[in-house]
Amino acid sequence: MGSLYSLTVSVVPRIINALKAEVPDCDIELVLGSNADLEDKLQAGDIDAALICVHELGRRRHRIVKTLFDDEIHFARAADSVPHSSAPVDLRRYDGEPFVLLSQDFSTGRDSYRMFLEAGITPRVALRANDIFTLTSLVKGGVGHALLPKRIDDIYPGALAFSRVAENQRVIQTIGLCYLKSRRADERIAALEKAAIAVTS
Repeated sequence: MGSLYSLTVSVVPRIINALKAEVPDCDIELVLGSNADLEDKLQAGDIDAALICVHELGRRRHRIVKTLFDDEIHFARAADSVPHSSAPVDLRRYDGEPFVLLSQDFSTGRDSYRMFLEAGITPRVALRANDIFTLTSLVKGGVGHALLPKRIDDIYPGALAFSRVAENQRVIQTIGLCYLKSRRADERIAALEKAAIAVTS
């Protein structure tokens, strides 16, 4: 099974436990990667299923996609950097400000650039990170701001301040289970789908 890094903190352990309860002898290998990397591995048959962002790349004719939940991208910064405010953030105010970014192989990296484009700004790239955990630590340490899905709060609860962005700049990530149509009759895939839906409903 493939998964985005950001899902391993909470969602993936719950799915694996539910799957093991349903199929105790199921042998599970967890492969982590970017959305693009997991898409390639799924297509090549290197993994049987993937938990990925499916709002764009996952919806293809030879695949089955089961939508699990939506997660909104938020503006994130170190919690102690500024007083908390519930007002939405207009990204135009941060044109030229330092941001920590993922590459566009990652769904969050791609969505960040979509939001910058929508806001009409060019971020100053303070640093690029190769995984969401490193990126979160860099933001926590004050290296720069970031655009992150709210589920990242599970990594360092309370360490980052999350603010919604202006309505016309928002992006919603749709997380789903994706597998090839040729595997639809596989009982293990059916059990995985059941477990994923059960723990995210």
